Parts: sequence; structure tokens; C-alpha cells
Amino acid sequence: MSPGPGKEFRPDALGPLEERLRRLSRDLPPEGLAGRIAGDLAGMPAPSLPWRSRLARVFGSPRLDWGYRLATLVLLMGILAGVWLLVARRSGTAPPAPGQQGTARLAGAARPPRGGKLVSVTFAFYAPKAQSVAVVGSFNDWDPKRGLMTRGRDGNWTLQVKLPSGRYEYLFLVDGNRYEADPDAIELIPDGLGHQNAVLRL
Repeated sequence: MSPGPGKEFRPDALGPLEERLRRLSRDLPPEGLAGRIAGDLAGMPAPSLPWRSRLARVFGSPRLDWGYRLATLVLLMGILAGVWLLVARRSGTAPPAPGQQGTARLAGAARPPRGGKLVSVTFAFYAPKAQSVAVVGSFNDWDPKRGLMTRGRDGNWTLQVKLPSGRYEYLFLVDGNRYEADPDAIELIPDGLGHQNAVLRL
């Protein structure tokens, strides 16, 4: 370093400057520290988020537009409605599908207790437009008068009977002229007259 014009170089003037430079070099981090930190961070696994946070991050993302959000919501609602209908049909609380006047179901059958006692069985048939419904079967000698069902306000016809353990065949007789098998029966067999009889095993 050369002094400016008219100034003389003085070695002792570098003392305070040298001292400052020495202090500055002591305060600097060791060489390569920044690179090692960056490398260590890159090698670490990303923090795991709970599934709710991840879902919120996806649906809260501005990249996901409202069309996808709405489609996802509609899909979830459809799945829930389908599950509800499936459960309702199996339990007998749902109305029949469009185009059907009614469907029949065996609403409940308890297993007979030991000792051969009678088993309470409830037959149910959904036919809101029917004037009369009867369950006819091998347990009542196929006599409609012995199997008349009672109509409920919702169009469900029911009949509760007590039967001994055994195997029974049955049909529903609607308005005295139309036989219908139980579509929810576990077993159906042809009756030889063009119908399918439902089979009930107790």
C-alpha cells in the first residue's frame, strides 16, 4: 500500500488496522461449515405430518382449484349415500327401487332355544299400492287366510308367526292374484309351477 502524494508511509499506522483484521478472522466460521450444514440438512428425512395435516395441506393448497374440491366432496357424498342405501336395503328400511311395486324380505328370525321351542319369525313385504298381501307357505298349508299380513303406514306389510325348527318354503301373494318370491332370501328353489319359492331354515 503506497501513501498518497505528499504523505509518508508509516509502518506503525498499520497496527490498529492489523488488529482489526486479526479479530475479524477469528470471528469468521471455519471454512466449509456452510457446506457441511447444507449437506446434513439435505440428508435428513422430512418431518412426518399427521394425516389430517397432510390432507389439510392438499386441500388448502392454492394449486388445487375448486372444481377438484367439489368433485371430491360429491364423490364422498355418493359413497356415503351408497353405503347408507346398502345398509337400509339389508335392514328393510329403504323403499324399493324405482319400477318395483315392492320387495319382500325376511325381517328377522331368532334361533330356537334348546328344547325345541317355537321361533318367532317376522315376514315383511313392501307394497304401498297393494290392497292385500299374504304370506303362503309350507308352514300354513299355502292358505292365504292363515297368512294375512298387516299394512303399516309406510307401505310395509308384516306378519309375525311362531314356527318350530325346520325347513319351510314360502311366497308372498299380492292382491290375491300375484305371487312374489322373497328377493332377499338366502335360498330360492323352483316350485314346478313357474315360481321360485323362498326357503327358510330354522
